[in-house]
Amino acid sequence: RFRNEALNQNVNAVEWLEMVESQIWQVMQESDFNMEVAEVYLDLVSFGTAILFQEELSDSDWEGMTFTAMPIQDCYFEHGADDKAIRVFRRLRYTRLQLEDKWPDQDFSEFDDDTDTKHEVIFAVYKRPDVTQVAPVMKPEARPWGYQFVMHSTAESLEEGGYYEMPAHVVRWKKVAGSRWGHSPAFVALSDIMQLNETVAMTTEARLKEIDPPMKTTERGVMGDLDLMPGGLTMVTEMDQLERLLQPNPTMFRANEEILRLQESIRSTFYVDKLELKESPAMTATEVLARLDKQQRQFAPTLGRLQADLLDPLIEWTYDALTRNGRIPPPPEGLEQADLDIEYTGPIPRSMKNEEAQGTSLWINELAGLSTASEQLAEITDVVDTDSLARGLGLARGVPASYMRSEEEVTAIREARAQQQAEMMQLQQAQMAGDAMQSVAEGAQAMEGGDEAV
Repeated sequence: RFRNEALNQNVNAVEWLEMVESQIWQVMQESDFNMEVAEVYLDLVSFGTAILFQEELSDSDWEGMTFTAMPIQDCYFEHGADDKAIRVFRRLRYTRLQLEDKWPDQDFSEFDDDTDTKHEVIFAVYKRPDVTQVAPVMKPEARPWGYQFVMHSTAESLEEGGYYEMPAHVVRWKKVAGSRWGHSPAFVALSDIMQLNETVAMTTEARLKEIDPPMKTTERGVMGDLDLMPGGLTMVTEMDQLERLLQPNPTMFRANEEILRLQESIRSTFYVDKLELKESPAMTATEVLARLDKQQRQFAPTLGRLQADLLDPLIEWTYDALTRNGRIPPPPEGLEQADLDIEYTGPIPRSMKNEEAQGTSLWINELAGLSTASEQLAEITDVVDTDSLARGLGLARGVPASYMRSEEEVTAIREARAQQQAEMMQLQQAQMAGDAMQSVAEGAQAMEGGDEAV
């Protein structure tokens, strides 16, 4: 959306924004974004930090984008004063055959021919401090963000290039002051997870002992082998020479209670109970709003960081790449320098807008009720700007701008309606005047006829 709120009421401008949205959405759907971002979310919830790498498929012609979820165990990054990553490093491992295939011009004869031996290569993305201006087309070595592939063992540069924008998006679940790394719910639930695994293992072993219990007997109490198979027969010297070593444990249910407690604690740490609907009859509209409000407060910090670290840079990167490659139509005249902001339309933002729309509808209903209550309050509805109200409710409900007429079209329709009403009024007045003249003429004729009769 435009940062200048007045521009968001311009239908032509908003239609251009919707075209931009559609183009960005289409390009991302054609890429492997959905598959790679799923791995990013798993890393984010598990380790608290994740990195998504974004780049164009071709440096010469536009062929789309590709994404790569970088394994956090092989990555390191440094951030600048604005808490944004300015250097990202990744450790890669290649065999000699893979090295020769990726860099055929390099000499790798010093390495052995063992196809299983891996050699480490460091991939580094960094900000070039000497680049201050960005042109639509730049050579790779002159772009604001550079990259290199460096052989770890020899520090030899294998390849160098550049990007127009930072291609690595570093995202954190939550972060404490002074730390560049994030922490996730898994860190909080780790002790419960370990205890749950240990409890389940011990309970499983105890159940196995219940099902197949160890036996005890005297040294010569069993004649032959002990047969624990179904229908097995074991010969003993005395009937009481063979019995269970462990008696059934009546307190086994306590372990089950502990397992359920740990499972519920882990589910709560990962917000499962906050996202699930309650197991009860249908909720009222008030209860739905209350639950949505609670979810908004619960997830607001994480969603804010997710937008700032991942979604905003990713969308801006895509927008700049599409603009640079001529894939986005130019904005309407006069809006070339207008500032844009990213607005999200997920469930929580939609619920926030719905609250605004519901509050507005309630306000209108209250005004309508007051206006009909007495003649003194009849003019209270003059406060409402009906045009702004209609557009605001439409945008809050997610109605596309193409469904709304522009201010110019609305003005033209109203002027045409007013002109038509004026013409109809003139026609009615002329008709009424003609009827009056006809009545006068008929009256005069009737009077003349009366005089002749006399």
